[in-house]
Amino acid sequence: MNSPDPRWEVIRRHLDRQAAPAERADFEASLREDPAFRRCYIRYLNIEVALQASAQAEYRLPPVPPPPRTPAWRGALGKAAAALALLLGLAGWGFWPRPPAEPEIVAHLTALQDCRWVHSATQAAVGDPLYRGQTLELSAGRLEVTFASGAVATLLGPIIFTLDSPNSGFLTLGQMQTRADSPQAKGFTVRTRTARIVDVGTEFIAAAAADGLSRVDVVRGEVVVHTPGQRHAQHLSQGDALSVESGQAQVLVRIESGEGTAAFRFPTLPPPSASDAADVATGWARAKIAFGPQAESSGEVAKLCNGHAQGSADDPGESVYFESNQSGGFLLDLGRSLQVTSINTYSWHRNQGNQGDRVRATQKFTLYGFRGEAAPPEGSTPPGTGWELIGRVNTDEFFGRGPQRSQPEQQASSISATGGAVGRYRYLLWDVRPSRAFHGAVEDNTLYGEIDVFGY
Repeated sequence: MNSPDPRWEVIRRHLDRQAAPAERADFEASLREDPAFRRCYIRYLNIEVALQASAQAEYRLPPVPPPPRTPAWRGALGKAAAALALLLGLAGWGFWPRPPAEPEIVAHLTALQDCRWVHSATQAAVGDPLYRGQTLELSAGRLEVTFASGAVATLLGPIIFTLDSPNSGFLTLGQMQTRADSPQAKGFTVRTRTARIVDVGTEFIAAAAADGLSRVDVVRGEVVVHTPGQRHAQHLSQGDALSVESGQAQVLVRIESGEGTAAFRFPTLPPPSASDAADVATGWARAKIAFGPQAESSGEVAKLCNGHAQGSADDPGESVYFESNQSGGFLLDLGRSLQVTSINTYSWHRNQGNQGDRVRATQKFTLYGFRGEAAPPEGSTPPGTGWELIGRVNTDEFFGRGPQRSQPEQQASSISATGGAVGRYRYLLWDVRPSRAFHGAVEDNTLYGEIDVFGY
């Protein structure tokens, strides 16, 4: 018996978040540059998905079909089918082999823009047919695929996507936006390692990361998301975003834009609260800067927990933020362990000198929790050292489909869990990253006005 491919251990350590930073860098470089490693990675994911499916009776994902060996793959498929039929005949199976079936066309390429293919020999043109089981591997650019059902998917490189049927596909890695607004396209399905996303009309964005994170953002209409271990599917509508972390509790992230007044009114999310568990008035909660350089004009960090946000669209003294081009962290001590049910984060900014510049309203952070009553080690930062990943928020991706001036100036994000509580935590850490630049090379940091935590 052949021994397992030694590269599998590298992939396993990466997916299980056991790899050191240097190992993660080598892994990402190999995934970009080594076709053999990439094929090994896809095979590993196929096997893992099959194992998960066999263990979850209520959630079964069929394996991903293998990718075509070369761009000119029709002849190879016909030869393989003929060889198989010959072998069966020689083995005395007692039936006349059928002629090999023609590959099924399930979609067509309908647009290409600045595409760079992972396999340099790949040639593609608008109008080319796409077949069941064919894998599209794009390292840069974008392409549009129109399925036989009428669904239209825009794939953004880098991406690995396999066409399963005239109305479905498997997203191994990357991001895609789908529009399914015809009756025939209803039920269009995108599968990832950790979710099955079914469109019921009409537009959504699906993303899959190498570490197993799956995310869906509903642009218009409604989708249904099936996840492993959950008997009931999640129904999401316009404005909802669902993140599923591999091997962890399923986290629901809702993102909304406000009306742009000091009242902080949103379609469904509440305004900043003065009676939540994170409010300093309770006498329990305390916030501080965990790491990163706080901007000189920023307000004191306690303003994140004072029960209200900014009073105007350009109010740095009532905001908390870091220096441009720098990451930073907010550490919140709730004073005691709580079953956290939801965490809301608010921001507001519009540059008075440039009314179209709303970059510093963007929320871009990863949220971690530290279990237990003991304080985390001084200076410790995630991942590791006892910190658990709760969820990730990037409103830049959610709102950023058009020019910068389309970004809302007032934003709110809310993190909760599909099963009730996010987890039991005393300490929460926001790992905050700069927002994409409005112009030039500068990345500006968001002006955060309030953080609310609810629990029991």
